[in-house]
Amino acid sequence: MLLVPAAVDGRTPGPEAVPLLESPLWADPPAVAAGRVHAVPYGASSLGSAFPLIQRLPEIVLTLRG
Repeated sequence: MLLVPAAVDGRTPGPEAVPLLESPLWADPPAVAAGRVHAVPYGASSLGSAFPLIQRLPEIVLTLRG
């Protein structure tokens, strides 16, 4: 599973992720090939703003469980 910064909607990849997503190497990681890339609210990986990530985790886990 890979997490990328989301756009304002909190669900689609944001502009910060564009260079990564456009890289020719992006298709190489197994998580990308398996469709296990999830956009999370920008800054959700920092301790001060982890709450939005916690709110999205159940949805992400359900997606992973199929």
